[in-house]
Parts: sequence; structure tokens; C-alpha cells
Amino acid sequence: MQQLLASVPLWVPIAMLVVTAAAIGYAGVRLAAVADVLADRTGLGEVIAGAIFVGGATSLPGIITSVSTAAQGHPTLAIGNALGGLTVQTAFLAIVTSPHEGVRADF
Repeated sequence: MQQLLASVPLWVPIAMLVVTAAAIGYAGVRLAAVADVLADRTGLGEVIAGAIFVGGATSLPGIITSVSTAAQGHPTLAIGNALGGLTVQTAFLAIVTSPHEGVRADF
């Protein structure tokens, strides 16, 4: 494996980085536009809709890690990841997006 990686020219991983960064940037812009439209259609407010999308997008890597490690026969790692990272992210988003008296959640 090391020989294979050593034979790859430097421009290949740099090009991969540029392409994936562009894809992430494009997806982020589209996600923001979709969140704005959904906020207007549902009446949730832009902050709430954005928090839901950001929460979902930031939770995806943890979900993929949990599913792939469970599929590879490492249930302890999958459960630890799900109970650790995903729970903390969800709790943080619940606290941040919970309504507070006198505080508007929409701008």
C-alpha cells in the first residue's frame, strides 16, 4: 500500500482536494438556499431551518462512522461513537435552538 501511495504524483491528491473543496462549497450554498426556501414555506424561521440542516450535515460523518464500523464487526466502537459524538451534537443543537422567553429565533 505504501508503494502505491508513493507512486502517486503530488498533483493527484491536490486536485482531489480542490475538487472536493469546490463540491463542499457548492453544496453549502445550495443547502443554504434550500433552507431559506423551506423556512419561508413552513414558517419555521430561517434560524431554525438552518440549525436543522447544519445539525443534519454535521451529524452525517458520525452516522456513517457508526454504520460502517458496525458493518465491519466492531459494535462497541459503533455504539461508543453514536452515544458520544452524536448525542453531544444533538444535545447542543437542542439547547441552542430551544425557545427562550423573550428571545426571537428568527431574524
